[in-house]
Amino acid sequence: MTNPGDSKSRILPLEAFSGQQHDAARFLEQYKHPFLVLETKEGDFGSAGFQTLATGGKEAEERDAKDGKSTLHDEEETANPTDFDLLRGKAPKSPVDEKTEEMKKKLDEAHLATYVCPLVKRDVNKFASMITLGRAANNDIRLNLPSISKFHAYFTHVQSNDTWFLADANSSNGTFVNGEKLKGDHNRIKLENGTGIRLGSDVTMHFFGAKSFFDFLQTRLGTGGARE
Repeated sequence: MTNPGDSKSRILPLEAFSGQQHDAARFLEQYKHPFLVLETKEGDFGSAGFQTLATGGKEAEERDAKDGKSTLHDEEETANPTDFDLLRGKAPKSPVDEKTEEMKKKLDEAHLATYVCPLVKRDVNKFASMITLGRAANNDIRLNLPSISKFHAYFTHVQSNDTWFLADANSSNGTFVNGEKLKGDHNRIKLENGTGIRLGSDVTMHFFGAKSFFDFLQTRLGTGGARE
């Protein structure tokens, strides 16, 4: 069994916490930080990233250059359509368009999986007061998915009253809290236990303090292992 205590900056499958839902005092002694429970699409999307979620290669680099926005390549402009396509008023798809459609199809067909991410800082970004989330490798929480911007959103913590906030980092596809879209990094919102968060179209999550996460584990894992 994976010991989640040894990998607090990793994104772990929910099953990694199996067996930890029986002793509240021991759990709360070990974990002082909140957790994010993520529901996201899982499938074969390319090179390794967020568990089995990723896109790799040239297309990913182009997206990084545009911060998550689609890029039109030179070959699309210089493609030579066939006479048949021209008569129909339709040019053939570029390799980039075909790859994008293939990725969308894979995302539509992928199944949902549940993961847990401890909300802790990894000191990989330059913002000491933020826990950053995004597609780029220098985020504290990396979600390597096409719909996630390089720097998508960030969490801040007020220690005096143990309050957590979330703000969008002007992401391409938006950050939503309980269905409400955040409008830029000036609009931060306070997080409560069970607050629902959606990033773009492919990732949903809930915020839990340590005690509430322990209660969540009891509900989901019970005494007989992970729920199907």
